[in-house]
Amino acid sequence: STRLWQAGSKAAPSFPKEAEKGSVSVRATLKAPKWSKIGWSRESPGFNWWYFACRPAAMRRLRFGTQMVEQLKEYLKDTKSAEPRAIAVHQFAHRYAMRKESLKDKIVWHAALLVEWDHKEHTT
Repeated sequence: STRLWQAGSKAAPSFPKEAEKGSVSVRATLKAPKWSKIGWSRESPGFNWWYFACRPAAMRRLRFGTQMVEQLKEYLKDTKSAEPRAIAVHQFAHRYAMRKESLKDKIVWHAALLVEWDHKEHTT
């Protein structure tokens, strides 16, 4: 494979000429900054969160990072429930409507995943 662009290069990134003719496969190497390895907390790495809203009031919790997994394990043990399985995942993305869009408004999108579970009690 041919590397078309390298981070730090003074040349502008290019796009494969074959792409103009139709579908073409392109491989990219993406690297996140070092701080992204940690997340919001060293004790619970990760930039994800989960509000356990479908639980009785006394069991509702906001967890983020790896704490989510520990909270789920604790809940399953306490309720003697089976670990749920995802049966479908839906991705959606949106932009906020603005009267007058700036360049930034046109390129900033917010995306999320909606997960359906086999227990059919709720979605995530």
